[in-house]
Amino acid sequence: MRETYEKQLSDNREEFGQVYDDKMRKLQEKLDQERIASSSNTQEIREMETRVSGLTSRNLELESSNAALQKRLSELVDQMELAAKNFRSDMARKVTRCIFLLYKGLTFPATTGLMLEVSDHEIPPHPGRRFFRVVLEWVPSLGVELGQIVQRRHG
Repeated sequence: MRETYEKQLSDNREEFGQVYDDKMRKLQEKLDQERIASSSNTQEIREMETRVSGLTSRNLELESSNAALQKRLSELVDQMELAAKNFRSDMARKVTRCIFLLYKGLTFPATTGLMLEVSDHEIPPHPGRRFFRVVLEWVPSLGVELGQIVQRRHG
């Protein structure tokens, strides 16, 4: 009986050892698979972190460029507005001078001694009447009226 008992005990130990070894092998295989999956996930996470870092850097660079371009655009718009204002002022001054000289020549002709009155609606008979007509149409866009020009220069 003792022999059977020891034989049975020995068989049970072998069977238990095989079951234990089988379970350990299966667990080791699962652990290896998880490590592989984990390492690939870790690699993906690292790649994503690198990518996010690069995109964040690029975004900051673009925002900086955008701010610089917006500032330059604002400066150019200011320069253009100033140039337009100076141009309108210069043109108004030159047109005022031309109209005054033309008006003076039309209203005080040296040969006849006659005075012709000039209004915004009538064009006096003169060789420069085409120019005068264009000027009369253009002067209001400068914010100046012909009467103001004549009064300033004549008065």
